Amino acid sequence: MLKNEEEDSSILRKLKKMSDKRILIVGDTALYLSLNCKTGSTSHRSHVGEQIYDVERIDDYAGGVYRIARILKPFVKKVNVVTIKAHDNYGQRLSTCVTDDEGIDDDMVTYDNPKRMTTVKVGVFRKQASELFPTSERESAVFRLDYEDPRKISEQEWDKVMKKIKKYLPTSDLLIIRDANRGLLDGKRIREILSKVNHKTKVIINPRLEWECYVEEKLNRNISILRYNEDDIGMIIGTEKMMELKSELGGKTTLRPTDVEKITFEIGKLLLAKKFKTDWLVFTLGQHGAFLIERSKNDNPARFFYVPKNPLNKEVSHLGSGYEFISFMACALLSGLPAGESLEIANLGGAIGMEKQVNEIARLTDLESRFPTRSQFYKQEFVNEKDIAIRKILNMKKISLKNAREIDDIIYNPNSTYGKTVESILQLIQSWQPPRGDGRRTDLIVIYGDSASGKTSLVKAILDKCGYDTLKDNASQITRDKIRNHLNNSQKKAVLIDNIFDMKTDDLLSLIGDPSSPETTDFNKICFVLVFRTEPPVDLFNRTAGGKPFRISPLEEKLQDLPYIIANMVKKSNIRVTKISYGALECLLKHKYRGKELSGFMLLKKIMDDIIKNIGNGDKIKIEHIPKMVQRPNGIRDGKEILVEY
Repeated sequence: MLKNEEEDSSILRKLKKMSDKRILIVGDTALYLSLNCKTGSTSHRSHVGEQIYDVERIDDYAGGVYRIARILKPFVKKVNVVTIKAHDNYGQRLSTCVTDDEGIDDDMVTYDNPKRMTTVKVGVFRKQASELFPTSERESAVFRLDYEDPRKISEQEWDKVMKKIKKYLPTSDLLIIRDANRGLLDGKRIREILSKVNHKTKVIINPRLEWECYVEEKLNRNISILRYNEDDIGMIIGTEKMMELKSELGGKTTLRPTDVEKITFEIGKLLLAKKFKTDWLVFTLGQHGAFLIERSKNDNPARFFYVPKNPLNKEVSHLGSGYEFISFMACALLSGLPAGESLEIANLGGAIGMEKQVNEIARLTDLESRFPTRSQFYKQEFVNEKDIAIRKILNMKKISLKNAREIDDIIYNPNSTYGKTVESILQLIQSWQPPRGDGRRTDLIVIYGDSASGKTSLVKAILDKCGYDTLKDNASQITRDKIRNHLNNSQKKAVLIDNIFDMKTDDLLSLIGDPSSPETTDFNKICFVLVFRTEPPVDLFNRTAGGKPFRISPLEEKLQDLPYIIANMVKKSNIRVTKISYGALECLLKHKYRGKELSGFMLLKKIMDDIIKNIGNGDKIKIEHIPKMVQRPNGIRDGKEILVEY
């Protein structure tokens, strides 16, 4: 047996060893009606002539989460489905379809509202028997009619759904959540479900809305797989970048897989920056295949996998391949297969699903017969730019405060991104001039950045250095009277308005005043500095000195400055540290300075206070002195020592 045949057999054997597994599927369902027709005569009763289709057969089956259940049932011991239906006849037909599928429980919640209707999708198909179509036993879709009610279900109905989820969840090896945006699920309810999941249960989510719910700061557990489609990329990374992707994919008639891989790898970098709390992030790209991002673990870099769409020899169904893709990805996940092989299997399963008749599903036998023809994956590692920057810093032989600049307690490297921003703000405030007399105000100095990034302290230190008499107040507390009262005394006046996050631009400018207005002309000699918590509105940019606001990066982005900040904090203590170990500095550089109670500089100060206590009378900072709250990379050692020079 050849090597690739051995590998194929090994993968297929793993897929068959799931007979003891239990799966819980939560999400929306629908009744699918398939009207199978033949082309009849043309009606002459209307002016345009209506094509008549003679219905030969009507098939009905349960779709949505029940289609996934039908695909997965032959692989595992039990599939439980939690969904909701209506009281109507379509709801009864839906239950009958489910009952006919052996091994899948009909445990649906019913809407409290008796007037609400079950989601129904009607497909009209005709046989390809005319000369206009190639000879084929497939039935071609003519059109589809959908009825669905997207209204959110009531809290009472949701309580019933959660009761059933809690019943099955403790014994489930895998949870699949599929949100089709029909009122059952939303971000809040999905988080409620996840809060009940133990860490032994794997989770696949196919969401429609609120991608922000799945980033690191919002979840209490990891997700095994988060699956989106091509249309969702723009929602996550921005429409401008998505339009660039669309133009690349749509601008070539013969787009090679390597072209798509190159484009989606760049998209993957942007997606990785969003910090999804998921092991695998998967995107299907329709005719261009799919890609997967595997996040970094145990100091291993994040990886990118792309697989082209499997070639199809037949005309395809209009229903798409999403159900088969999710189902076979679930099988691969439960089998313990790695990311690349899992993506290949899901992609092949989706392709097989596209070849099936509307009421048929892809099965293991289909997968086995087509397995050797599957598309192979491409793999790349994401270069971790932060790790590269840390390696460069750790190559320094000494940390010298003589190479840093200081404004009061603000220490920075003049060659770093942060240092250049500080220098620009300093120069702007030093050269500040009152607004011109033509009524155009371009003298506002605008700063923004994350909470606890040190932006307010920095600007206040610069204003003090430049000799300004500064009034500092929060946006919610500042008034015109306070500003006017500040006009007395010295010549150089500044007003620092802090914590701006929900004030409209017009209200802000009304507070500061119009340079041409007699009512606030006396405000012209004040240097106004505006500090925003979030990115300031664009309509403020044309009033901003320098033409743009300045972003103050959070502490974990100030890598080139962090060694100087650490050395300066040690300098202010009563001990004299002369050396810091390679490993100890690496721990401090890699730590995320975001906590529930303290963040940014305050958290670093707390960590350094603990380190100084742990050192005692010593003169070296080692890993053993680093408090437990600081994450330690696996296998890290003290290594060489870096000199500290004051």
